[in-house]
Amino acid sequence: MTHLQQLTSLFCRRLSNVFMLFGLALLLLGSGVQVTRVARLRADSQARVAPAFEASLPALLPAAVSLVTATPAPADPPERLVIPSIGLDTAVVTVGWEARVVNGQHQGNVWQTARFAAGYHQGSAPPGQVGNTVISGHNNIDGAVFKDLHAVEPFAWIYLFAGGRRHAYMVEESFIIPEVKASEKQRLDNVKWISDTPDERLTLITCYPPWSNTHRTIVLARPVRDPAQVPADAPAP
Repeated sequence: MTHLQQLTSLFCRRLSNVFMLFGLALLLLGSGVQVTRVARLRADSQARVAPAFEASLPALLPAAVSLVTATPAPADPPERLVIPSIGLDTAVVTVGWEARVVNGQHQGNVWQTARFAAGYHQGSAPPGQVGNTVISGHNNIDGAVFKDLHAVEPFAWIYLFAGGRRHAYMVEESFIIPEVKASEKQRLDNVKWISDTPDERLTLITCYPPWSNTHRTIVLARPVRDPAQVPADAPAP
């Protein structure tokens, strides 16, 4: 073997070692990121435990009926959503549902999700009406309008605009629930949060965490009717 061949062989061995060490470093880095993500998801889930859906319902029917205003607001769908605490100001469009087909088999219907906007679930209560006003949005694609929804905390203000009117809400609950690996019972319980209710409420929902869609973030807010209680710097219609 010539001297040049020896140098070439040595260079190739060292280069191979460098690539091997680089690959090992990437593997360790990826493992560390995954461990960190799992720890964060576990901490967030434990910090924002979901209440029982039934506990969010009015105890007596008269309590729900009392929420009806003397002059109900027009039944206009929402057009704009503002959450000052996370710097969100986005358009709202109406979305429907579509069939979920897996291997040629129909497995129920799933709600569509708006792109670059929040999506008002068609058939849910319009703002100002008794019932559940449901709005969903993406957390990591197509504008990711709800990427910070998990950071919304109780007592935060939310504003919906519909038909030239502003509707103010205060957050009551903000929590994270499992979805992808959840039991059938858990999934059925999850669906309750976007079902119709005998009281007036606003429910916002998106996927979680930012790097995946295994869980759901849900924010429940109640209407605030007294204009004197609404912050002076609330956005105008």
